[in-house]
Formats: sequence, structure tokens, C-alpha cells
Amino acid sequence: MIKILKKYKAKATFFQLGNLAAEYPELVKEIHDMGSEVANHSWDHDSLDRKSVDGAYMDMKKASEAIEKACGCRITLMRPPYGATDKGVDKATKKLGLAQILWDVDTLDWESHDPYDIKSKVLHSAAKNRIVLMHDIHQTTIDAQEDIIEGLQDKGYTLVTVSEMLGKTTPGKRYPKSWAHYGN
Repeated sequence: MIKILKKYKAKATFFQLGNLAAEYPELVKEIHDMGSEVANHSWDHDSLDRKSVDGAYMDMKKASEAIEKACGCRITLMRPPYGATDKGVDKATKKLGLAQILWDVDTLDWESHDPYDIKSKVLHSAAKNRIVLMHDIHQTTIDAQEDIIEGLQDKGYTLVTVSEMLGKTTPGKRYPKSWAHYGN
């Protein structure tokens, strides 16, 4: 994924699991150094809404520490695993200084494993300021990337990080606004 983004001079936000950031810090650093963004995706993909506020806080704190150590940067965003969030996660993210990032377009790449289907979902759902969810752990998602990026660039889109798109975010708040009431 990194090679493809570099080839097309595109950026993305990589929501990292803390345990993997601790295991592969050189990848986290490379992502950050190429101008893409790294952010928190919990320590090991537990559903944070099933934890106490303190449990969710400790999970995300541990993940942020590992990611920040790897990239040498400050983490301000997190994506809750499964999009599972609630008022407790809101409190924990606010305390940690993290805004919650959800998505506008779910490619369901983890389910379909079909590059054509993934590409089709992205290109048909593309619109200004949309957040597209994909998982770079699947080869089929990687296989779809060049066609996706070329297709989006042909339509005049520029691929940027979530922070570049949203600007200043508020810790504890959920973005995009269409998800503002999820899990309450």
C-alpha cells in the first residue's frame, strides 16, 4: 500500500493497532515520514464499547503510546474497532485527546475479497470529503488500489489524510457528523 500511495503521490490515514505498531515500528515511521497519517485503532481490536470507561481509556492509551513511540508524532485520531462506540468511549477519547473517526463508505473489503467489488464501491460512492474504510491487511484490497486511485484522480479527487480533510477536531467527538448518534 505504501508503494502504491507513493507512486500516485496520494495520502491516507492508517489506523494502527497498538500491538502491531509495537511489533513493526519501522512501518509506522515510514507511513508517517511519507506524509500519510497514523492514528489509533485500539491495542488489539477489542470492541471498546464493551469495556468500562477506564478499560477503554487504558487500551487506547497503550496503543497511542506505542504508535507515538514508533512515529515520533502526536496521535489525535482514533477509529473504534467495528465502529462500536458509546458514551463511555466518548469519555475515554476525550480524556486522551482523541477524536473518533468513523466512515462514510464501507467497502466491506474484509467480507467480499473481490478487488473489482471494492473498486466499484469506492468509485460509485466517491464524493467530496468522504471517508472510505478499507483494510490494508487484505491482498485483494491492495490489488484494487491502483485502479481506485487512478479512478478517483481521473474524477478530480485528491487523496488526503483525515486530518487534512477535517482540519481541527474535537477530542471525544465523532466524525463524520452522520455518525453522531451511533451507539448512544
